[in-house]
Amino acid sequence: MPTVPTPPPLETDAARGHGFQDTAELQAIEALVAAFCGAPVALVLGDAQGVWYGCHPAALRELARGRAPGASWTWAGAEGIGRWVLDGQGQAAGLLWVTGPLAPAARDGVGQAASLAAAAVVRAEALRDRRGAGSGRGPAAASFVPGLVHELRNASFGFSATLDAFQARFGAGEEARSHGGALRRSLKRLTGFIDELGAFGEPASGPRMDVPLDLVLGEAVAESRLRAEGLGMALALEQEGPRAVVRADRDALCEAFASLLKWALGQGQGGSRVTLRARRREGEARVLGELEGPGLLDGPVDLARVFEPFYFRAAGLGRLALPVARRTLEAHGGTLRAGPGPEGGVMLAFSLPCR
Repeated sequence: MPTVPTPPPLETDAARGHGFQDTAELQAIEALVAAFCGAPVALVLGDAQGVWYGCHPAALRELARGRAPGASWTWAGAEGIGRWVLDGQGQAAGLLWVTGPLAPAARDGVGQAASLAAAAVVRAEALRDRRGAGSGRGPAAASFVPGLVHELRNASFGFSATLDAFQARFGAGEEARSHGGALRRSLKRLTGFIDELGAFGEPASGPRMDVPLDLVLGEAVAESRLRAEGLGMALALEQEGPRAVVRADRDALCEAFASLLKWALGQGQGGSRVTLRARRREGEARVLGELEGPGLLDGPVDLARVFEPFYFRAAGLGRLALPVARRTLEAHGGTLRAGPGPEGGVMLAFSLPCR
């Protein structure tokens, strides 16, 4: 079994300084690729201030030379081949280096592992940026949910990397494709839940900017339209009054409305209609709206509990959709409430400050 280089304590501390709570995620990539390729592997990460994880002479030399525009790979003859790891801005953040030649299937596996490493770097950058923005979420003050999400993402990351390696090597057989596809669907569902949990723990933690609300609602509806068509349901957006501009984390707000629409579509029946409305009166500094869908729910629902996490267990959709959406709107100074709707359904009413 190839040996995997372990970063010395100094490098581990440096990695923490760049946002990683631990380096187990990075070490897992090295171990999996080494087992998959049957060759020594090193992951080297660094920036303009220097290398802060990993140590391999050829990889360090290639990293110092820099990445050619558009290049995915770099190689140094008999010394090995490296797959570039990119940061959130698409710049070279490091190399996943394998000593020796790579077969086409092995290249695919290493490429996917490098993408996982890149995702780890992007997450670490986001965590570092939040801590540096005066959010008060330093290591001693971190809440329970963000820490839990971090551990779950580490586990999900390991599952995904193992499945990638398995499918790259054994995925040609019909049985492997069948079981691999089932595992991939389960992993996608788990990843979706982890994302929901992360949003629940830290709603609207991204940068704020002035955003026209009609664009946000339009994006949310567009994201859900294909799902509505597949279910045989109509999806409509109705807006009234002057344009409302909100100060918002655009991605978080769009995701909140998209998750509400997906939840509503998941509760409905074929042939029904889901409508998202927003209205603003001239001169008012608040926009009001509602999400309405006849027949959203089949049985009696306690409206006082609809925003409790996991209240809707059976549907399998939006386990945290309503709680996350409410927390996101409240983080923007808004509200989200539930009330009785037409034909025995539930109507969700929202408000947001605007200008």
